Amino acid sequence: MRGIQRNIGVLLMGSGIAAFIAATWAVENGSSDRVGAAASLLLGDKSLDRPKEENPVSGMSEQLMGQFADGDGMSPDIPENVDIQCDGTATVDRDANTLTFVGNPTVYMASDNKIEIYAHQAVVNSTEKTVTLTGDLSIYRDGSLTRAEKAVYNYETKELTTDGIKAKSNGMLLRSGTFSYAKNDKGEDYLEGFDASVSSEDDQDPDTWISAKRIRIYPQDRLNFSHLTFNYKNVPFFYFPYFSHSLNPREGYMPSLGARSYWGAFMLNRYGILSGNRRVEKGRPTADYLFQSHLDYRSRRGVAIGEDIVDLKLEQEASNMKGLSVYYAYDQDPSISPTDEPRKGVDNNRWRIALQQMWKLSLEEYPGARWRAKANINVLSDQYMLRDFYQDLFEANSEPDNTLTLERTDKQSVLTLLQRMPINDFYITDQRSEISYDRIRGSLMNSRFIYESQTSFALMRQVVPAEMRMTVRDRLEQLPQNDPNREFWEHMLQTDGFLRFHTYHELSRSYKTAGFLNITPRLGGGYTAYMDPTGDLGSFNQGIFYAGLDTSFKISRKYNSVRWDALGLNTMNHIIQPYTTLMYMGVNELDSPYPRIDGSASTTNPMALSVGRMTEIDSLSTCSVLRYGVRNFLMTEQDNSAKQWFSWDAFMDAYLHNASSDKKFSNLYSMTRWSPLPWFSYASVVQFPVLGDEKRENYQEYNNSLWFQPFRSTEILCSHRYLTKHPLLEDSNQLNLRVIYRISEELALGGSWRWEMKRKDKRLEIQEYNIYKNMGSWYFGCGLFMRVNGGKDELGIGFSFTLKETGNYMPFTFN
Repeated sequence: MRGIQRNIGVLLMGSGIAAFIAATWAVENGSSDRVGAAASLLLGDKSLDRPKEENPVSGMSEQLMGQFADGDGMSPDIPENVDIQCDGTATVDRDANTLTFVGNPTVYMASDNKIEIYAHQAVVNSTEKTVTLTGDLSIYRDGSLTRAEKAVYNYETKELTTDGIKAKSNGMLLRSGTFSYAKNDKGEDYLEGFDASVSSEDDQDPDTWISAKRIRIYPQDRLNFSHLTFNYKNVPFFYFPYFSHSLNPREGYMPSLGARSYWGAFMLNRYGILSGNRRVEKGRPTADYLFQSHLDYRSRRGVAIGEDIVDLKLEQEASNMKGLSVYYAYDQDPSISPTDEPRKGVDNNRWRIALQQMWKLSLEEYPGARWRAKANINVLSDQYMLRDFYQDLFEANSEPDNTLTLERTDKQSVLTLLQRMPINDFYITDQRSEISYDRIRGSLMNSRFIYESQTSFALMRQVVPAEMRMTVRDRLEQLPQNDPNREFWEHMLQTDGFLRFHTYHELSRSYKTAGFLNITPRLGGGYTAYMDPTGDLGSFNQGIFYAGLDTSFKISRKYNSVRWDALGLNTMNHIIQPYTTLMYMGVNELDSPYPRIDGSASTTNPMALSVGRMTEIDSLSTCSVLRYGVRNFLMTEQDNSAKQWFSWDAFMDAYLHNASSDKKFSNLYSMTRWSPLPWFSYASVVQFPVLGDEKRENYQEYNNSLWFQPFRSTEILCSHRYLTKHPLLEDSNQLNLRVIYRISEELALGGSWRWEMKRKDKRLEIQEYNIYKNMGSWYFGCGLFMRVNGGKDELGIGFSFTLKETGNYMPFTFN
């Protein structure tokens, strides 16, 4: 039930916890300004005057010392690490050894560890080494404001205990009967509250609260809840006796509950542990590695276990590097499929081992160069493993690669050693050991000439599963001898290994003629050699000659009088850029039985007009192409800056000579983008034949999307994709629609639909309906999902429960 899973958060995580801590905690000896009055103004409290700018800790004033000392010099001990300022009265009780300040209206106390407190009364007890403050307290610590009824500060241990606390910071509210700052036996600072409640709803009387008998927070590390409840309008709807969790949302316990048609009811359990050089970054704990253990149960599949090891530092640099992942499932019924595709020979033991990792190598003898080793390993038990247990990965890449790479890069070049392995014998792939050197496009010996090159040497072998070879033979028997697609399938049967050496070099230089015409001639040459160590395929030598010429110029005209507020126009600058590219490539085409491993791929994109950009090394053929087109830009001024209001690029290719095809013209390609207003945008990418016999034979493709908000309450996204007559890709005619309607600030409705229009019996393939409810500091969502998937119908329902401030980072989810 892809697309319908939602998270119900039941504990406070992420930025909400960070904000909560900021409201109630300040690190010892941290920096702080005397922000009392400034913060009070932000909160609407104008009763507090701005404190003086001198040092906040200067001991008792000489005036007070003279006032309370008697003739024998006897008076209560005066702490030197706090400063108390009072605009009212001060009295001394020598029997109790106390000094009492009563403000008119306030008493101000500042400590040497950057705590500032405003109150109506302050009592200094020299015996207990405390200052007790009462009466409408305002506590400022690291710039955050805390309201309380009472506070006791021990100026010897520098611990602060509060009663009846109310705190606010960054939209978070905190209420507590008693809160104290202390250290545990390990010397860790912590903040502990009893009968405490937290809300992210910025309101004087919030509807939603997270409450606990006790909350202990270790700043920038973890928090512990005892007798945790979630409340909406004073009605508890969830209870947990005890829970401890890291302030990093990926550390700790994360269960997920739900149901899917091909899983049944399931419970996925994950527990994360940070390991190695534990530290704090951006207010959250992190480390070098994250270990995540999995214990999952699916009622139709059975039990599964797994372990992930994530290199967190590397993940920040390269998000595709996922570390090591191991997963094993004993599948009770591997014949279950989300589609009607039949399965054969799938074992009960299903597993996946994946490693995406990069290691930086330090080689001092090569200054200025970076050496990196990369691994991309994906070992699967069968071809359906990703589809059954990793739907997101399957949609991104259904046939993952297996490669080991050693890479050296500098400012001008990239040297790569690559080893590709056909570990999964149920995919069409290739096995190769390759060394390649790419000279990045750049200046040649500080001249005006631009040089680039690519050179590689590889031992290669095409790998086609035995079952697939049988399918290819059956297809060849059905194709006529003169079918142009026959050669492609014949090469699929060739699985012998061979050697290939390929090199290509290109020079170019740009000129400006007549003050407006940009001209860039390009000249290149290359060589490819194929060698078969067994002698079965023979040898083949291929020469490559390339010549190209790029031309372009710009014409612009500004219309200062153009004004159309309804479409966001405030003056208009029209820029027209006609351009052409003429290229010739001469190649003695590969006509031996060598497999075309790096051959032409099924795509609808226009062909590359530079050999250095072509990836189909084994399918190069002599050709001469003229590409001609024009770009249009409409620029306007919005918010005192230039903005692209409209763009349109239209071009097509004329095949002056094409050894591998009889086509004279390509499709006309048109790419349009129109974004006149913040609430409206339109994009179009289309291609269709317009000249020659191709008007009847070429394929057509139309991709259009429109997003707009006709009203503040309504958001609509509509897109359409149409493809027909492509020689290899399947015809498609899909219409997608998504609508969100906000009934009020608290309630919204949403829906999405996808129609398949290519069939005679046009059908609605996907439909989804959602309700979103604003519940104070929470968002509640409910969704119904229906899909026709490979001949099977799916039905699902999903729920979401998300805090506004913390997003989806919850340590407990329900799908």
